Amino acid sequence: MYHFQNHTFDLGYATHGGAKMKFIWVIALLCLTPTVIAGNLEEVEELVNSHHFTQPWEEDVFDCADMASANWQFFKDHGYNPKIVVRTDPGPGDHCYIIIPIEGGLTVGLDTSIRMGANLSKNLGAIKTNFVFYRSFDNPGELAQADRSIAENRRGPYRFQGVINEN
Repeated sequence: MYHFQNHTFDLGYATHGGAKMKFIWVIALLCLTPTVIAGNLEEVEELVNSHHFTQPWEEDVFDCADMASANWQFFKDHGYNPKIVVRTDPGPGDHCYIIIPIEGGLTVGLDTSIRMGANLSKNLGAIKTNFVFYRSFDNPGELAQADRSIAENRRGPYRFQGVINEN
């Protein structure tokens, strides 16, 4: 028998407030299991430094939004749960990059800004442990919905498929 909050789980039944509900107990346990966070800092560094972007930076064609989306997909495909975040950048506009939860309750940032130390022809960005942002997105689609340059037809959809190669 398993107890979680005010639910009791048994090999075939769950009770909640006195009502019995029959269901497959394994599914319930899987649903209550916390999300597993993949990898540690060394694994993230290895992935970042063993891959690079195939496209050069070009505003509103292949910029930080595309790179953050590509990095989001890349790390999602490798079992991580990244988020795309946006910070206010000096100069015109904002800058987006990803944050990646890793083991030990830590989160690291992966920034594609050249000013922040990224060398995009050799890696996927610069890993940061000290970062700021004012908004986060669960996926590139959410980011695109909030992107004024797409809404104002200054750019097309993000290009993030097939833009990362192994070194």
